[in-house]
Amino acid sequence: MKSKSTWFVIADGSRGRFYINKGPGTGLAVAMPSDLIAESVASRKMTTDRPGRSSNHATGSRHSMSPKSDVHDLTEQDLAHEIGELLDEKQKKAAFDQLVLVAAPRMLGLLRAALSDNTKKLVVCECDKDLTKVSEQDLPEHLANLNVGVRF
Repeated sequence: MKSKSTWFVIADGSRGRFYINKGPGTGLAVAMPSDLIAESVASRKMTTDRPGRSSNHATGSRHSMSPKSDVHDLTEQDLAHEIGELLDEKQKKAAFDQLVLVAAPRMLGLLRAALSDNTKKLVVCECDKDLTKVSEQDLPEHLANLNVGVRF
């Protein structure tokens, strides 16, 4: 019987890391040669000028208008979309049999929305933790506690 290969996606709002387990006793290996990293730029450098101004004609008062979306939120959405596209592509090539998503809560929601239906069917576990700062050596210990059914 062929062992199931399990991909682990470890993500937060600025980085996505990918690992694979190819069956019992095989440990955890890097699945992608590099992490996906969102472009990190300070908010003040992302906008061109001050927020717009608006006035209330009835009272004559003026106030600034906030932007409708935060640029950091858009960057996080772009990263989730990029991760989703990569996973969908790998799923079509049968690179994994099952998928585990471990991400910061907001990113986990964005990842769910970014995956195709076929890839969503392979998700066996979701965990709303940020493990992006955990070292590669310590990850198996953290992931084993998820009760995914994968033995490292």
